[in-house]
Amino acid sequence: MERHYVTFERAKLFKELGFDEPCNRFYNNNGDISDLLEPEDIKYFSNKRADVQQTFACMAPEHWQVIEWLRINHSIWISVEPNVPYTDNDWCFKIFENYRLELSLEGYNSPQEAYSAAFDFIINSNLI
Repeated sequence: MERHYVTFERAKLFKELGFDEPCNRFYNNNGDISDLLEPEDIKYFSNKRADVQQTFACMAPEHWQVIEWLRINHSIWISVEPNVPYTDNDWCFKIFENYRLELSLEGYNSPQEAYSAAFDFIINSNLI
């Protein structure tokens, strides 16, 4: 399986919104992603640590980490699935807040693209 990280811009926005989960990579101040951290080092890196903030701009979470953080901390669920009837590269996402459907959009070329669009909607619509 391939790891899918949120973009530098989204990572900075999620940091501002309170994302502070341990991640195995981070973005430096130029927007470049770091190498994988060793498992024993991950617990020492967070968006809030002042001594580490001088070294990097923000954590680089994988998609699944943001999805879980949104679910646990903000009661926001994201569902990505093939659009039915399925044609090549036709994915949709649904966003639920407190078990109520907020939005459903289709026409994305991959699950990763659909997740990215869902993240943008959540950020831009001030759901958190």
